[in-house]
Amino acid sequence: MVLVLNKPCSTGDRKGNIMCWDLGSGSSSWGVSAAHEGHITALTWQHSASRQQLQQQQDTAGSNCVISGGQDGCVRVWDGRSGDFVAEQAVHVDKRGKGAVGNIIAGKAEGAAVWSSALLQVCNWH
Repeated sequence: MVLVLNKPCSTGDRKGNIMCWDLGSGSSSWGVSAAHEGHITALTWQHSASRQQLQQQQDTAGSNCVISGGQDGCVRVWDGRSGDFVAEQAVHVDKRGKGAVGNIIAGKAEGAAVWSSALLQVCNWH
């Protein structure tokens, strides 16, 4: 899975690893090994900066998060600058087992995200 927005690029693999790349230099900025159990199945960025700030590449420190979902049924939030863990929510985990997170869409409001699974559930986390 690859997500590209402006300069940073995030990738997730079948081993549950996440990498953030600087497309300007071609090098990795940070990585998280075993961010999820199993595959990374969903990945998005949440920018609280305005589109104009992003296009002008203005410093928006602290305003970027990477949101990931995995086969483990969890949604996790990572600091987009450092890769530090921020938050976690087990969204598709119950006594019957785990279901992969199918898609994540981040909203404009800081902390707002919607995700879905193969169970056709849509959830909102704010």
